[in-house]
Amino acid sequence: MEHEWIIDVIADLQRYAHKHELSQLETQLERTSALARVEINRMIESSFLPNQGDNPGTQQFLTISGAGGRA
Repeated sequence: MEHEWIIDVIADLQRYAHKHELSQLETQLERTSALARVEINRMIESSFLPNQGDNPGTQQFLTISGAGGRA
């Protein structure tokens, strides 16, 4: 996963906070890690969905056709 590095950085910060008894920071970093996972998963999932139009309720679908525009 190309975005896993950010989760690793947050985990390093959590370990630092724990080691130095920074309990509020540790708690906040736990929340931050959970949020990062949710947003990264959402970003990955949305990359597999069709493009959405600019107006609510509109969808644009990319049609991939064969040579010469024949499907």
